[in-house]
Amino acid sequence: MKNVFGCIVISFIMAVCIVFVSCSSAEKNVKGGSSLSDERGKHESSNSSLFAKARRYYLDGKIDKAELTLNKILLSNPGDYKAAELKNKILILKEKMFVFVRDTADEYMFKADIAFKDKNFYEGLLFYKKAVDLMPENHDVQKYKAIVADINDEALKYLPEDRKKFMDSLEAFQAENLKKTEKIVKKLSKKYKSMDRFNEMMDSYKAMIIYSDANATKNFYKNALNYFKKGEIDMAQTYIDDALELDPKNPDFVFLSEQINLEQK
Repeated sequence: MKNVFGCIVISFIMAVCIVFVSCSSAEKNVKGGSSLSDERGKHESSNSSLFAKARRYYLDGKIDKAELTLNKILLSNPGDYKAAELKNKILILKEKMFVFVRDTADEYMFKADIAFKDKNFYEGLLFYKKAVDLMPENHDVQKYKAIVADINDEALKYLPEDRKKFMDSLEAFQAENLKKTEKIVKKLSKKYKSMDRFNEMMDSYKAMIIYSDANATKNFYKNALNYFKKGEIDMAQTYIDDALELDPKNPDFVFLSEQINLEQK
């Protein structure tokens, strides 16, 4: 009887121990599950914050920074649809802008070559500078030395006291300082018949500047950018179209126009 009773007591103690262990294990699993849930929540919150940051960079035109931020998100969560979608837009923008810059730079260089052949050093230097500003690799040292040599030969056609004025006028026009260029050219045209065509060219450029109205163009762009950031795409499209009509080769205007187009798809 005692042995039976002893067996019952031992069995009871073992059962209690099993229940205790099971409860402890269950409690640990609950805590572990809660910890995993918390970590997941923190991770999602971090990615959400990073995406908001990337979006701000994108809207500000800082696409390289936006792409780096999106890469962080996609590295930890390759299936993040919003991050992948925005990165795809950035890749499309980069490709479109590369084509625009390349083609525009080639166009400027072509115009520069024509101008230099015609001994129009004013437009030649201006378009050469525009081409190189867009794509620095377009700068050809040997070609530029030949251009400078031709300009020096041209300067020798003027009296010594006028040579510096001629060079100053070229430099001013290259810097798009039309007012200074026009002033010098008008004076030189009174002494040199060869300057007459450049005097007429200054009048044409002045008319273009008056038509373009730089302040209005900048305001069109600013309004387009503000409406784009607020998500008012139709208004943004209207203003950027106005800006591009006045300055179709402006990279900032073209970039914003492409951004707006992507939002409409």
